[in-house]
Amino acid sequence: MRIIFNLLAFAAVTLGFCGCESPSKLAGAIEGTWSGAPKTLSNQTDGIITGVDSYVFTKTAPTEGVVVVSTMLSLNEALPGDSSIIQPISLTAAAKATAQGSWVATDDDEISLTIDPTTIEISIDPQAVVLETSLLNGEDEDVASTLKPDVVERVKKQIARIVTVKYLDLKHFDDIKIKDGRMKYEVGKEHFIMSRQGAAAN
Repeated sequence: MRIIFNLLAFAAVTLGFCGCESPSKLAGAIEGTWSGAPKTLSNQTDGIITGVDSYVFTKTAPTEGVVVVSTMLSLNEALPGDSSIIQPISLTAAAKATAQGSWVATDDDEISLTIDPTTIEISIDPQAVVLETSLLNGEDEDVASTLKPDVVERVKKQIARIVTVKYLDLKHFDDIKIKDGRMKYEVGKEHFIMSRQGAAAN
């Protein structure tokens, strides 16, 4: 009897944590805006790119809807010096990537996503792109200013390659658990935790 009671108690806790005993309940629970923690997207010897993801899930039917994904990115990179730039240049930049798609709750703890690659957009504020050298003199400062438009375009292409692969890999959220404004889930073998932004949808 005690064993049966313990099993029932465990089941109640598990269901209470997720609050999703069916695809339609999961769809209702996941609707809204969710934001994650900073995550490294690229870590090369000459630089690093980190991103913070946000998802806005909107229901258009009992078990499905549309999604807007956005990623706030920061890039820190070292550009080597050359004959015109004696000192190596340190590059700091901020960008935002967005994409749209659709989602379907296929189980009580799983959703499938389809991101439309034609909706991927990358925006970079040129004023937020900073080029510095350790010993910046007048000549290097002029060269850095001249290089800036080309650097902005290069950074945009670099980020576009990374986020396109990232977004198109978003096909399934598995083992979803939602409780107290937090959502735990897996993409492939990787674990994620996101926090709800604002009130839950009714």
